[in-house]
Amino acid sequence: GGLPSTFWFEYGITTSFGMVVPAKSVEAVQNDVALAAYLVNLTPGKQYYFRIGARNSKGISYGGVQSFITPAK
Repeated sequence: GGLPSTFWFEYGITTSFGMVVPAKSVEAVQNDVALAAYLVNLTPGKQYYFRIGARNSKGISYGGVQSFITPAK
């Protein structure tokens, strides 16, 4: 909607997440924004859940919950 916004990733081994990648702020957004997060110290062979959160002056919004499985060691 053209407003400055802050984005972050939440992740964890349940859909309660528990871990957060630090927020990144962007200027007024008119179109799609590509975001990525670098996760470290994940357990091999474990399923993790994640979602993105966004905040601006209109409120907070969350993306859908997604998951991935780390490669086994």
